[in-house]
Amino acid sequence: MIDIFFFSFIIIFLIVNYFVVRRLSFQSILTSPFILFGAFFCIMHLLLPYFQWKINFFRYETGYDETYYIYSLFYVMIAYIIVYISYTHFNKRRRQIIINDDPQYKIINTASINYKKVFAVGVLVFFIGGYFAYQNFSLISLLGQEEYLSDRISLGKGRGLQVNLAHWMYISAILFFFLVLTGKDLTKRFKRLIFLMFLVSVVTVIAYYGFNSNRNSIFILLVNLTVLYFAFKKQKKRKKSNFGSIAKIGVFAVVLLFLFFQLGKNRKQGALKDNTADYSVIEALNGAFGNHENIVWLLENSDKTKLHYGVTYSAGITNFVPRSIWPNKPLGAGPILKNTIYPGSYVVGRRGNSSLTTGLFNELQMNFGIIGMLLGSILYGIMLSKMSVFLIQSTNPINLIIIQYTLIVFSTVFMYGEFLGFLARFLITLSPLILIKFLIKK
Repeated sequence: MIDIFFFSFIIIFLIVNYFVVRRLSFQSILTSPFILFGAFFCIMHLLLPYFQWKINFFRYETGYDETYYIYSLFYVMIAYIIVYISYTHFNKRRRQIIINDDPQYKIINTASINYKKVFAVGVLVFFIGGYFAYQNFSLISLLGQEEYLSDRISLGKGRGLQVNLAHWMYISAILFFFLVLTGKDLTKRFKRLIFLMFLVSVVTVIAYYGFNSNRNSIFILLVNLTVLYFAFKKQKKRKKSNFGSIAKIGVFAVVLLFLFFQLGKNRKQGALKDNTADYSVIEALNGAFGNHENIVWLLENSDKTKLHYGVTYSAGITNFVPRSIWPNKPLGAGPILKNTIYPGSYVVGRRGNSSLTTGLFNELQMNFGIIGMLLGSILYGIMLSKMSVFLIQSTNPINLIIIQYTLIVFSTVFMYGEFLGFLARFLITLSPLILIKFLIKK
């Protein structure tokens, strides 16, 4: 029965995406926020749940009732269709919401930016991020990587700002890459300096996040660089040129998947302090994108759960208030879900705590139920649509980077992350770009 529903939903998914991409250029497809969202949706809520069911690989239970499993797939599929409808039909300019399809987007006013000042700020941002990354690196080295991986939450307590400021390194890499792509009229010496800083920043980011096994940050950087490349890349009319791009993306994806698999394996072995622990591909995907089982568990155990009516979202807003000032401030969705599934397993301030990741649909379900999940999908689709329109209407490069970065993280990380952690990280990492927008003028 699962097979019939799964393949039916895959067909519906492909049909929806056909209507999205049928009139788009190759570059527009690669830079579309809806396509990014759809790719993550397919992995998280269709492919991975199906393979988990087929091999009976689950985290919380030895198995689930087939009816509830089908319900979970049906509900998220309806939510996906609602996002598509609201994304494409709740705006008068719905035919132009994919970047690169609007003539305005191709006329980028690079003259409005002082490249030397942007480069200087990029260097400053890199060194600030590098300083905090070094502090984190020193702590992990002192404790030992295995000790750190086995208790990441406790060791990060009270150091959220320091951890998030280290993310400024990949923001600097994005800035340098933007300068590489658009600084065509700069001197050769300046171009080489920019390219050198770009390479240094990328290598540093991958080395740092590889050491602390943070696949998420490496992923954000690489997706941003890929989308920016195709967004600013000059359009080619020859169709055969697309095959070369597809081949490059395919090779890049294989290398990236291998890298993420190794990082996930190192994280598990470090957390278990066992270098021989088994680690499968399904387990790797489950560790990164295994949010759908949360939805199934909540459906099957509705008698053990309650709705939180926005508490987890308020936790994201109040996250910046220290718990020492407000001891009883709300917990995020991850700890609440952990205590729901394993009562008493998460205690504020206790060493050895671990949390669970929720994601867009799961957190909506936790707060407002299935109806709330569907209504929230309308708002999410409208948000993506509005931001996409802002993107194609802007000709200022810094505005483009800000909106592009926002669209990427809301199309990807927001899909599988907890709102509390997502919001703090998003605001802190976006701040350098906002400062550039308001402080740097020609």
